[in-house]
Amino acid sequence: MPSIAGGIAEYLQLAVAGIYPDSGSPNDRFVTNGGKNLPIRRVPKSRYQYISPIAHQLSAKSHLTPLAICQSLLAYIPTDIKPLSPQLEIQYWYTDSGYICFQLPPRSIALWLDYIYTWKPQPPIELRSSADIDLSLALAQPLPQQKPSPCEIAVYAGDRCRSILKLACAEGLISQDISGAWQIPSSQWFDLESIPSNNRPTTDTTLSFESGAQDRLIHALMDVLDSICGSRPADYPRQKIDLAQSWLEFHRHCRIFGDVKRQNPHLAIARCGLTAISERYLSVW
Repeated sequence: MPSIAGGIAEYLQLAVAGIYPDSGSPNDRFVTNGGKNLPIRRVPKSRYQYISPIAHQLSAKSHLTPLAICQSLLAYIPTDIKPLSPQLEIQYWYTDSGYICFQLPPRSIALWLDYIYTWKPQPPIELRSSADIDLSLALAQPLPQQKPSPCEIAVYAGDRCRSILKLACAEGLISQDISGAWQIPSSQWFDLESIPSNNRPTTDTTLSFESGAQDRLIHALMDVLDSICGSRPADYPRQKIDLAQSWLEFHRHCRIFGDVKRQNPHLAIARCGLTAISERYLSVW
C-alpha cells in the first residue's frame, strides 16, 4: 500500500470493526467498504501528519462521546500499522476535541520514499485521454516568458528533473542501470550523524534534509500517492501541478552541485533521490 492515508484507513477500519462487529450496525458502511469512507486527511501545515474526525461521525450514530470512541479505537490499534508496505511505524494520539492524529517519524518517511520509488504506478483512468497524452511530450525549450499553462509547468518540471539526474549521473553522484532506472542508495535519506553505532536507523534518526522546500515536496508526493491509490477524493490535474511547482521550488532552494556536492555529497545524493521520485510521478502519473 503506497498510500499512507490508505494504510491508516485500513487500520481504522479494523478498529471500527472491533468496536462494531455486528454487520447490522448503523456504522456498517465504515466496516465493509475497505476503509474508503473513513475520513483521513493530511494536515497541511504540520510535518508528515494526518488527522481523522471519524470519532465525531461515529458519535453521531451512538450514545458515546467522541473522546470515548477515540479511546476505544486506539485500544484496537497496535504499535505498528502493518497493512502499510513497507511496515511503517506511525505515532498516534487523540486530541481533547476528539480528533485522532497520526504522525510519521523520519524513519518511516525514509522507508516510504524507498518504497514509492520502486512501486510501479499506473496512470488513473481519468488521465488516459488524448488531451492528457500531450503531457508526456518533451518540452525542450525553457518556459516561455509569458505566463505558462499548468500543463507546460508539469512537462517543464519533468524535463528539468531528467536533466539534473543525467548531470548527477555524469558527475558520479548516482548511476543508471541497463533499464534506464536511476540507482540511488537508500542510506542517503538519513543524516549520518544521527544513525546509531549499529547502523540501524531508529525513530529518532533524522533525515538528511531538514528544509521547508524539501518537506513541501515530500508532502506533495504524499498527496499524489493518496490520490493515485484512491485514498482521498481525486483532483489529479491540480495535484500534478502542485507536485511540479513543489519540485521547482525545491530546485530553487536546494542545490545539488557545486559547493553542496563537494562539501556534503551525502546530501547531494539525497536530493537526487527526491528528484528521481518526483520525475517518476510527473512522467508516469
